[in-house]
Amino acid sequence: MKISFFLVFLIPFAAFSQDRNAWMTRQEEDMFLTRLAEFIPAEEQYVYQDFTEGRVFYVPHKESNPVKLNYNRLLKQMQMITENGDTIFVANFEIIKYILIDKDLYYHDFKKGYFQVLTNPDDSMRLVAQQWLNVKTRDPLGDSDHPQPIFNKDFFAVVYYPHNPALPRQWVKLSRGISFFLIDRTEEIHMTSKATFMKAFPKHKQEIEDYLKLKDQQNASINFHQEEDLKKLLQFCLSLS
Repeated sequence: MKISFFLVFLIPFAAFSQDRNAWMTRQEEDMFLTRLAEFIPAEEQYVYQDFTEGRVFYVPHKESNPVKLNYNRLLKQMQMITENGDTIFVANFEIIKYILIDKDLYYHDFKKGYFQVLTNPDDSMRLVAQQWLNVKTRDPLGDSDHPQPIFNKDFFAVVYYPHNPALPRQWVKLSRGISFFLIDRTEEIHMTSKATFMKAFPKHKQEIEDYLKLKDQQNASINFHQEEDLKKLLQFCLSLS
């Protein structure tokens, strides 16, 4: 059964009423990030170069009509393009289970957001990833300050203009990155680490320990922040089960 995606799964961008100064509530932070998104290039902000056809899958065993989707790293939310050309959020409903964008599958957790599934979704343990942009610093700019945007491998910086023109512009620095997690059969999400793998496969702690030591001896130590290393380790652990 398919339903109209436009009727039940969409909410518009939140509007700004003011910009925070020092300490922000969750609502103020969301408002700041939504405003900041206007000044960040699309290639930094989105996972996909263009909004790409996909579908939303929700329980029990239903899916949406095809829609144009993209994942926003800054806002950590899925967005889509409507038939009218508007960019809007996909509503954060608990019944949304997965989102498929082209061939990429995303698992949805109501509280923690979207995670791209990197291994077989039918396995008892899955490796997933979440890409992000984090604000590192926000420095006020004087009227005579006109810095040019900076982009390098570690961070980038842009000029932010508050909604309220009476407030000063800001020089905002952001870091970019990706975090990896394991999702078990109960859909618990755990950030990857040696301890996480040991806990996920408690009957095979010694085999995992031996595998990690062997990799160290081969000068091929497992990096718990690298996708390919994590895939190899997970494949080994699943082979033990």
